[in-house]
Amino acid sequence: MRAAVVGHLLVPAVIGVFAVVFLATIWDMDLESRLYPQLVIAALLLVTGVDATKTVGRWRRDRATAGVPAPQRRGVQPVLRPAYTAVLAVAYVGLGTPQLGFYPATFLFLVCVGAALGLRNLGKLALLGAVPTACCYLVFHEVFALRLPTGPWL
Repeated sequence: MRAAVVGHLLVPAVIGVFAVVFLATIWDMDLESRLYPQLVIAALLLVTGVDATKTVGRWRRDRATAGVPAPQRRGVQPVLRPAYTAVLAVAYVGLGTPQLGFYPATFLFLVCVGAALGLRNLGKLALLGAVPTACCYLVFHEVFALRLPTGPWL
C-alpha cells in the first residue's frame, strides 16, 4: 500500500519540480509575458496538490484495512493511472494535436482518460469527450476568435 501511495505521489512531485524550474526560466520576462504561464502553472500545482492531499488522506484512512483485498476495478490499475495519464498527455501534445488538430485530439484524449478511469458506458465517454471539446471550441473560436492547430486533415 505504501508503494502505491509513493507511486501516486511521484507525478505531483515531478510536476512541482517542473513548475519551479519553469518559473525560474521565465522569471526575467516582463509581467505581461509571464502572467499566463504563471497562472497555468499555479492551476496545475493547485490540482496536483489537491490530488496529493486526497491520496495521503485516503492512505491514512485505508491503513486499517491494508490486509483486506480491494474489489476489482475497471480501467487501468489505480497505481498506474498517473503514469498512464502522463503518457496520454505527452501523446496528446506531441502527436495528437499536430497530426489530428486540437479538437479531435482533445476529444480522443478525454475519451482515453475516461476509459482509464474506468468508464465503460460509451454514451458517458462520448459526453466526457464532446462537452469539454465543444466548450473549448466556443470559447477559443467563437469568443476569442483564436485559430487553434487544425492538423493536416482540416
